[in-house]
Amino acid sequence: MTYDTRGQLGPDECLRILQLIPTTSGTDFVMSVSSRNGGNVVEGESSRLWNGRAQLDIEGYYNSVSFITNTGGPMAGLTSSSLIVVRYCDKATASLGSILVSRNDQLTVRISTYRATGDRFAATESALQLEFANAMLTQQALFTGGSDGRPMEILAIAYRNYEIRSAPQSATGAIGPVITCQILET
Repeated sequence: MTYDTRGQLGPDECLRILQLIPTTSGTDFVMSVSSRNGGNVVEGESSRLWNGRAQLDIEGYYNSVSFITNTGGPMAGLTSSSLIVVRYCDKATASLGSILVSRNDQLTVRISTYRATGDRFAATESALQLEFANAMLTQQALFTGGSDGRPMEILAIAYRNYEIRSAPQSATGAIGPVITCQILET
């Protein structure tokens, strides 16, 4: 990722991110955003529900965690990028803007990936779930783009805690044993 002098994604980088979005996919990506105590959930327009509320459909995401080795300095350890999410604008866009303005740094952002797509599988569990805790929305870029020119947004989300949960998923939506990896950022 390339950032401008203020640490924000610039227009050129946003356009490059759009090129990563698949034009067709057999997978559903959704996101939920809530305050730390589980209240104030941003409601989206997805057929997939989280705690009884419609999640936010997303087109794709990017996140990177790496281990930096520094032989002789104090900077060795885990480092992470911001979580970058690309989605079409919908009824949640203004709510996300309000979260950005409020500077709430106690969000929980959950991205779920479903291999069994479609409305008939709305109640299935996700095959891959990424959960970002103590998170904060740090950027919302609104623009027209993508292959169809519809209004889109790119969200940048900083976080301190990160957990990955993955499981095999059949075409019917049934999942197998869940494997968990917890990565704590400082």
